[in-house]
Amino acid sequence: MDLRFSTLLVYVSAYALVACLAVCIATGVYYVAEVIEENTQKVKKLLRYCILATAGAHAVLLVWDRQPLTCVLSGLLAQGAYYQLLTKNFPYISFTSPTTLFSGAALFVNQLAWYLHFSDTYETIEYIVCFCLAVVWLVPLVLLLSVASQDGVLPGAPGAGPSTAGRANAQDALYGGPKRGFLLQVFYIVQAHTTPYIKLFASYLGIKLGRKGARRDI
Repeated sequence: MDLRFSTLLVYVSAYALVACLAVCIATGVYYVAEVIEENTQKVKKLLRYCILATAGAHAVLLVWDRQPLTCVLSGLLAQGAYYQLLTKNFPYISFTSPTTLFSGAALFVNQLAWYLHFSDTYETIEYIVCFCLAVVWLVPLVLLLSVASQDGVLPGAPGAGPSTAGRANAQDALYGGPKRGFLLQVFYIVQAHTTPYIKLFASYLGIKLGRKGARRDI
């Protein structure tokens, strides 16, 4: 095994680069989630178009490319399941509802079907990832960025249930507000748990963190 100091530097630099890329991606996802949250009706319309376009792409894949029927049918079934999530209460959904659970199962079956298909081909990993991004993952990713848990909805809001009143105030502090999307809730939970450690580490370095860039609750 090569134990040169230059090799150690390469590994350290590689891991640092991966960490920086992860932070950049997380920042971009956070920004996109904020934009989506402020334009839910436009995103709902965009999702409809994406679902129809993806369903049309599956039809072309079957007729033109002669792709396996199981892959195409599972893909069409998944798109139909995603479409059922675009109700009048969107972006508020219940993650334990039959429609949501069926959508997750349809995504798994569709991904498994394409995985089994590509395991018998000689396509490159780049080809497979880009193909799945357009055909399998596009709509679920936008949905994941858009939806909000129905359990966090304030009483009176679309999709609010009678059991949300007692939990609303307690969840606001943790989830960042009454209208947070699912991924934004995740970001705020991570922020709430990591901020004390970041401040402690900064104090050891003699860095004083102010509140100038603090998040503003809606």
